[in-house]
Amino acid sequence: MTVSTTFARGTAGVLAAAVLLTAACDNDTLVSPLVGAGCDAGPLRVGITTSALDENSCVLTLNPDTRDRSAYAGYRASLDRDKAYMLTLDPVADPRRQGRNGLDPVMLVYGRNRDGASVPVAASDDEGKGYGSELFVVPTRAETYRVLPTSYEDPIDPDELGGYRLSFHECPVLSLRPDTGATQFDLRDSDCRRTGGLDDEDFNFEAPAYNFIRVTAAPDEVLTISFEATDFVPVWEAFGPGVDTHAYFSGFTAMGLGNAPRSFTFGAEGGQLTIAIGAIDATGPSRRVRFRLQRERE
Repeated sequence: MTVSTTFARGTAGVLAAAVLLTAACDNDTLVSPLVGAGCDAGPLRVGITTSALDENSCVLTLNPDTRDRSAYAGYRASLDRDKAYMLTLDPVADPRRQGRNGLDPVMLVYGRNRDGASVPVAASDDEGKGYGSELFVVPTRAETYRVLPTSYEDPIDPDELGGYRLSFHECPVLSLRPDTGATQFDLRDSDCRRTGGLDDEDFNFEAPAYNFIRVTAAPDEVLTISFEATDFVPVWEAFGPGVDTHAYFSGFTAMGLGNAPRSFTFGAEGGQLTIAIGAIDATGPSRRVRFRLQRERE
C-alpha cells in the first residue's frame, strides 16, 4: 500500500510570521533588540555550547512559535547548501544561579527571504527528549542563519529560566540527486542521533543515527519513495519543501518504518524533499539499504 501526502511550497506561513514579528517589535531586530544586551552570542561551531537564559538575556517581543515574549540568545551559523546539520537544545542547570533549571527551551532558526528580510524558517518545541528541542537543517542555499535558543514561557518569571546545552553536528549526506529507480547506499557513521519525536504508538523506540538524502521536485511533481534492507529495519523521516523540519511555518513532515512506499505531491513551485534515514533491529553486518524513487506528474 502506498500512502500519499500532498503539500505545496508554503511560504505564506513564514511571511505571516515575519509580518507579525515586525509589527510587534517595531525596530526590534536580531542584531539590535529593544530589550537586553549582548544578544549576538557569536558564531556557532560544531560541538556543544553551554550557556543560560536569565534576567539579563535579550527578549523577543513576539516569539513566532509561542506567540509570546521569550528570552533568547542569537548564534550565527554559516551553513552550506549541500550539507545536512542537526541541532539539539536541552535544559541544564545554570551554575551561576544556584543550579536554576526551569527552562523549557524552544529553538528557532532564522534565514532571509528574497528581499533580504530576516524570517523564521524552522522551529522545534519538545521534539527532543523530555523538554528538549531538536531539528534537522538542510539548507536550500548557503548563507549565515541565526540559531536562537529561546524560552517557552514569558521571561518575567525567573523560575522559567535556566541553563541550556546546544549541540550542533554535521550529518552524512548519501545523495543530493538520486537516480530514478533503485539505488543502493551504505549507511555511514553519524553523530546526528534523534533523541525523541518518534514516541507515538507506531514509533515507540529511540530512533538511530541519521543519514540524509535530498531530492529536488519539479512543479506539480509526485515523488514516491521506499526503502528496503536485509539486516535491519529502515526508519526514516521526510520533510519539505524547504528547511522547516517540523512544519511549524510551512511544508510537511512524515515518518516511515520498513519498506512501505510513500508519495509526496508538490505544488506549482516544486521544492525539496529531504529524507533522514537510519536503522533499527539490526540482525546482520550489512548497512546497505536500497532506496527507490519514482517520479510522476500530478
